Formats: sequence, structure tokens, C-alpha cells
Amino acid sequence: MVKQVAEIADADVEEMLETVRGQHKEWVTTDRAAKDGDQLNINFKGMIDGEVFPGGEANDMPIELGSGRMIKGFEEGLIGAKAGDDVTLNVTFPDDYHAKDLAGKPAQFDTHVNKVEEAQLPELNDDFAKKLGIKDASVESMHKEIKDSMQLELDGRLNTQMKTSVMDALINAHDFDVPKPLIEDESEAIKKNMLENLKQQGMQDQGMQIDASMFADQAIRRVKLGLIMSEIVQSEKIEVDEDRVKKKIEEIAAPYEQPQQVIDWYNGDKQRLAEVRALVTEEQIVDWATEKAKVVDKKVTFKDIMNAEQK
Repeated sequence: MVKQVAEIADADVEEMLETVRGQHKEWVTTDRAAKDGDQLNINFKGMIDGEVFPGGEANDMPIELGSGRMIKGFEEGLIGAKAGDDVTLNVTFPDDYHAKDLAGKPAQFDTHVNKVEEAQLPELNDDFAKKLGIKDASVESMHKEIKDSMQLELDGRLNTQMKTSVMDALINAHDFDVPKPLIEDESEAIKKNMLENLKQQGMQDQGMQIDASMFADQAIRRVKLGLIMSEIVQSEKIEVDEDRVKKKIEEIAAPYEQPQQVIDWYNGDKQRLAEVRALVTEEQIVDWATEKAKVVDKKVTFKDIMNAEQK
């Protein structure tokens, strides 16, 4: 079994600081020609075969060159333009464009540049640290808090990857049929949970018809893992570590403004507390499995881990 390990390098922290600076950039008007990374304010009229197509006109539209928001060739064609320039852009909509009546068609955009703006990044100083809400508003603390946040995210992803690897190994090592009633019950539970999530997002009145059977594969995996882990808990006499439960609740509560209230809420809600205890039990089973298995460390970078979930 392969266990990925990674450390946060100074370069990773510096890159994250640059990302944070970029999130707080301000746009300042410039008289120079536009370059990649600038923001333009434009008016445009799009035409196909000499006719303006629906949705093809806009005024005072901001567009950041290099953002990839527009179709290929649009942003690139505005590089070098200055405020007051008129630019004709000849581009082609991609074949898989969401508007089927435009997909694959060549178009001409008559564009007027109203304004060119360049990004102005904040300085990495105490004022910026204060703006970010750093407790003592110092650059040193800003570096530390950002690195601590990155470490927390990294640890979480590494633990999730390891847990997934262990669970996959357990399923592969135990080949058995799951009783149909258990699959149906779990499928219904998954469906119910999904509908509850949709309801919380304000989508409960969409008239959506969902067949629970579409969650069968997911249900089989869940039921199998539940049965396997239950057997491991009994055979290995694994008892939930209450100190880990306490620590886990504290970790969950830490990001909130008033963590103690969150801790009290978990401890006062039997269902929530049971969920945390189940999570800790899973972690203890992962620990047990990794002790039994031959685990080989594989060094990877912080970026490898962060980019893995985007693939």
C-alpha cells in the first residue's frame, strides 16, 4: 500500500501569498497598450454572416485578458489595444459551445475599448495583514497563519487519500454479495440525503423525480464497508478513542468565530456526536489496517496533492 507524504516548502507559502494578494488586487486605469493580465472595459457587437446574433451585444463589459472567460481568440485579439481603439475580432465558436445555434460558426466582433486597467497588488506589510484579519496584524503572523491553514488542508487531503486507499483494499479483499434489502434501504437513505441537500439550496420545488436505484453502486460500497468495518471492530476489539473524538470536535469547531459554542452543540446533540464517533472509529480502522499492511511512503509535492482533486 502506498502512502503519499508531502511537506509545505517556503516556495509554496510564497505562491499562496501571491494568490491571496491577487484576490485583493485593485484595478488602476492606464494609458498604455493592453497586455495579458489587464482588465478592459469594452463595448462589442457580434455578428454571424453579417447579422447580429441574440446575446451578441454588450456595453461597458469588463474582461480580464488571460482569464479564458471568452471564446478562443477574443481576449488574445485585444492584446495591444488602447483606450479608444476599435478592434475587429474574427473568431470561431467551439464545436461544443453551449449555445448549439452558435457552435462551430465563425463570427465577427466589432469591439470598442473604453478603458484599459492594470492590476495593482497590495504590499505584503502589516496593513495588509490587518486587512486579512490577522490577530496581531504582522507580516510574520500572516506567513504563519497562511502556512498553518495550508498544513491543515494538506493533512486533511492526505488523510482522505489514505482512508480511500484502505477502504478500497478492504473491499477488494472481501468478496461477498450484499443482501438486496440492505442495498435498497441504503439507496433510499442516499436519495433522502441528496434531496435534503437540494432543499437547503432552495431547489425543493423543482419537481425532480429521482429513482433510488441510481445510487445502487454507491449503496453496495457503503453497505459492504459497514459490514466489513463492523466485523473488524468486533474481532479486533476496537473501542472508540474518546480523546480523539474530543480532538476531532475541536478541529471541526476551530474555524468558527466562537468554537466553544460549536463544541457544546456537538456534545449536546446525540446524532452529531454519533457521526463524529463513527468518523473516529473509521480513522482507528485505517490505523489498524496500515499497521497490518506493508506501507511504502511516496514523497510528493504540495501542488501534487492540491491539484489531484482537480483532475
